Amino acid sequence: LPCAAVGEPIPFVSWRKDGTGLDDELYDITGGNLSLWDVTKQDSGVYECLAQNEVTTVSATTLVFIQGTTPHVPTDLTIATSSNSAHVTWQPAYNGGSDQTFLIWYREVAAKEWSTVQVNGDVTRYTVYNLVPSAMYEFSIMARNRLGDSMFTTIVVKATQEPGFVDPYKPLPPTDLTANRTEAGVILSWLPPPHEPLAEVLSYAVEYRREGGTWRMLQDNIAAENTSILVSDGFYQQTTYEFRAFAFSELTFSEPSEIISVYTEDIPVYIEPVGMAGQTGVSTAVLAG
Repeated sequence: LPCAAVGEPIPFVSWRKDGTGLDDELYDITGGNLSLWDVTKQDSGVYECLAQNEVTTVSATTLVFIQGTTPHVPTDLTIATSSNSAHVTWQPAYNGGSDQTFLIWYREVAAKEWSTVQVNGDVTRYTVYNLVPSAMYEFSIMARNRLGDSMFTTIVVKATQEPGFVDPYKPLPPTDLTANRTEAGVILSWLPPPHEPLAEVLSYAVEYRREGGTWRMLQDNIAAENTSILVSDGFYQQTTYEFRAFAFSELTFSEPSEIISVYTEDIPVYIEPVGMAGQTGVSTAVLAG
């Protein structure tokens, strides 16, 4: 990692990693340049070069990722509960250079065994259902790639609410979900739910399934100002699909909208149903049962 500085008086160059100074007796720092040898996962981080003299201090930073490692631990694990569910959100960290998935671990504090659920790497929120009201639960999350697992996040302890709890932050579902078949695909449209002061809608999500099949995520994190999407590819002709939409606030999300069914007929951009073995699309976390 090169670092050069000029000035009067001549500046002194030093390095820090993740805010901690690096000892030049333990690291190869020559002429202000930092070299890393035999790197490991622990060498990933934010490196900062500082040039200091009697007049001022200037710095430059760079982010170093070490590829070919297990993923880094996710961050910002937060839990919002109702009487029988917990809405889990997190931020992904570096994946180690490979696709990663996430494993949510949870249990009632008094329980011996943990329950787990695995979700795809493009998912950063999930709702756990069938919890006991007025009970304390522990939650943690880890990442997994082809080389192994990250460390667990710090355990978060959260109580479920009392029976009959009405979440003031839970938005109402989108309304008037409709579908319009076009040459370019199916256009799904909906209306925003009535405004709730503590449940401002920040985004939407849409799920789909083949008629009677398993719900799968179609599109997530749809901006609140957008109330329609084009389903342009990945579906079969002459097939009936069902769709439903959700509204998301900052902390949680709505119940699903009413389900609509769409028969794709012979929409040109869709796949002819010859030898169709199963449903297309990427399986992700289902929002509601």
